[in-house]
Amino acid sequence: MASQEELMFRDEEALYAQLEQAWESPAGGLDLSRLKAHSTVKNYKVMCETLGEPEKHSASKDAQLREWQRYFSFTKQGHKFLIGAVYEYPYPKTVTAAKSKYARHIETVLAGSLSFETTGRKVITRTEMYRWLGMAGDLYCHDLRAYQDKQRKRYLAAADMGWSESSDLKRPPKEERHSRVFFSSTKQLFDKLISQALNRLEASGLLAYGLQVVICKIVWLDPDSNENSDGKRTVTDKDGNAVERRYKLVYTVATKEEVRDLVEVNHSVMREMGYSSGSIAPIIAHGRTNEYLARVTNHIQTQYGWEFTYTQYWFRYDPERISQACGVDFDCLSIQGQKDALDDAKQKLNQSLCERLCSQDFIEQAMVGKKAKSNLSEEDMTWFRRQVKTLIEVRQSSTASSPDDMWEPEFYGGNYSGD
Repeated sequence: MASQEELMFRDEEALYAQLEQAWESPAGGLDLSRLKAHSTVKNYKVMCETLGEPEKHSASKDAQLREWQRYFSFTKQGHKFLIGAVYEYPYPKTVTAAKSKYARHIETVLAGSLSFETTGRKVITRTEMYRWLGMAGDLYCHDLRAYQDKQRKRYLAAADMGWSESSDLKRPPKEERHSRVFFSSTKQLFDKLISQALNRLEASGLLAYGLQVVICKIVWLDPDSNENSDGKRTVTDKDGNAVERRYKLVYTVATKEEVRDLVEVNHSVMREMGYSSGSIAPIIAHGRTNEYLARVTNHIQTQYGWEFTYTQYWFRYDPERISQACGVDFDCLSIQGQKDALDDAKQKLNQSLCERLCSQDFIEQAMVGKKAKSNLSEEDMTWFRRQVKTLIEVRQSSTASSPDDMWEPEFYGGNYSGD
């Protein structure tokens, strides 16, 4: 799995060109020119002759038949093959099994959602991704942004006064620590599952993806300007006087050089703090995340004049091909039918994720870790579950069924069960 830094340096145009080249490749060794939709083929031997395929036996034959289902649909009637549709594009090959049902469901919802984005390119922030896929409700995204904004202001204040004087960041109040644990643990799970789903879709040749870095900079407004501002700050003018200035926030996509600068800042701060692995994991484990973020904030402000940065996903895909990840049953639905099926799938995904987040194992690991489970109080457990229900859970329709009933992509095995 690619690291965040590797995803930030991905060449979007080059990766999409590789995808297009793969799409234009011929359909393996199958000759579909003599196969007619809605026809009948006498037996397996004639079928192999029609497709230019060798005859196989046992497990190899079963695998061959499943491979054929990527190119056309069929059912068996005795020895006969009743041909259904011959597809314009072959369905993707089966890739390594998903590590969890959640990632598999996210993959399907992601593919179905992209099939309605007809431009072939989409950019979306991580937080908005959670809402778009139905993983969490609007309240979660709103409160997460509010929490991140509050933390960012505290990092800025800590950067101004010096880390050693910012005691509230070192040991914040209990409520603050609980909020940090809740958002960090849920975000970590969501991001991990989304990455697994994206990697499988990419391995299937259905999309290319990466991360963009967005830089926020402050532009000071002229005192006489009537332009709307994003806020005010007290600054020191050229005469050494404290004055209040209005400003606007301007957002730009980082260039490759700016991404390299940001990566170097992160690595430099890690070295200052005594870490050389290039990974933030030891910093988190030692409880120094706030210090790390405050130091990074100070560096990007003083060195480059950036207020803050964040990352967002970019996707490149073919809208017609991407829907194949949802299977033949999804493709055959009307547009409204597909939207209804997608909404139902999002609800089931949300339901299954809420069950996971409310489990005792997940809460114990998030709140106190493996070594101190006995320190978790019933009050803490109740608080965490209430947060899940209030912020993440999306209201279920009266017809919603079990998460395990969610439709799955046809290429996970198809409907052929052998002779």
